[in-house]
Amino acid sequence: AHGGGCSPNYDDPELIDAMVGLIEAMGDRYDGDPRVGFVQIGFLGFWGEWHTWPHSEWFPTHETQSTILNTFLESFETTHLQLRAPYAGSVGMRIGYHDDSFAYSTLGDIPWYFLPGLVSAGASERWQEVPIGGELRPELQSSVFSDGYVISEESQDMSECIEQTHATYLLNYHAFNGDGHGYLGADRERAEQAAIQMGYQFELGDASVTLGALEDNTVELAFDLVVTQTGVAPFYYPLELELRTGVDHVWRAMGTELNTLLPDESTTIRVDFGRVPVAAINGPIEIELSSSMLVPGQQITLATTTSISPPTGHTSLQWQVGCTVGDETHGLGSTHLFGEDDCACMCDVDGLFRNAGGDVCGLTTTE
Repeated sequence: AHGGGCSPNYDDPELIDAMVGLIEAMGDRYDGDPRVGFVQIGFLGFWGEWHTWPHSEWFPTHETQSTILNTFLESFETTHLQLRAPYAGSVGMRIGYHDDSFAYSTLGDIPWYFLPGLVSAGASERWQEVPIGGELRPELQSSVFSDGYVISEESQDMSECIEQTHATYLLNYHAFNGDGHGYLGADRERAEQAAIQMGYQFELGDASVTLGALEDNTVELAFDLVVTQTGVAPFYYPLELELRTGVDHVWRAMGTELNTLLPDESTTIRVDFGRVPVAAINGPIEIELSSSMLVPGQQITLATTTSISPPTGHTSLQWQVGCTVGDETHGLGSTHLFGEDDCACMCDVDGLFRNAGGDVCGLTTTE
């Protein structure tokens, strides 16, 4: 009914053994491979989309479906999995979902549409733990970002579909190969904005530095950073925060705080470097996000930039820590001579010059 071909007997033991063997071999080779973001569970049904409509009698039994799902779960313990719809008890499994007719049959009141199907199966909140993705409907790919795109039941609002499904990614052949050049002009700008809207977005809401115990040109250094998730979905793989000082001191915030952060949630991260050379606070502090699932050359940047952040790259911060005498500014740890006896005093962490005994020297102001 769809261009010819045959539908196999999915419950045949030999076919099941062949599928199980292939899935296990795929897992052995590709589980945790950073080149693979997500694995869509196919194998069953027309186009691997887990249906044989309108020949429902050709679809495999629940037992066969469960065998395929469980084999995928056992074979892919790191790489995230996705299923076309919430079949075979998958709602309680570590399996997300992919909508292969995105913006065509995503939203609405029709039961088999993607989001209504998730809602009726109790899977509408699964995006909080497992990824949602899919493919922008091929018939819409060339027009969905154009001025002439008309919103209707089968040509839905792209931004609303992303917002409501919490989509992390979408396949879109036209954007890269469809007509040799993809999107141009305003169409490209809208496509890029849609891409940015999907998935995670981390912003730096606040940052403060704590300095203490200046001694032998070293200082105790700590930062408090407030990170807010402003995207539509989590980052589903391990994610850590990295800080790098001007003298190459690197601190990594390991753990699961950031990749479990849901949209509109914030967390405060304490970064304690301990005792470091004074030079560590005198230059830019770079903040970046890092994951074991990045391939060489990839980077995850915060959505926050500052006046000293490079045009492309990681967020940079800098604190001007020092003491001012008259019109002169002296850096932290530097010395200045005071009084008739030329008493040597050092610029301390509170912006005041102090002598060896800890007494304040001269008239100084904090910068």
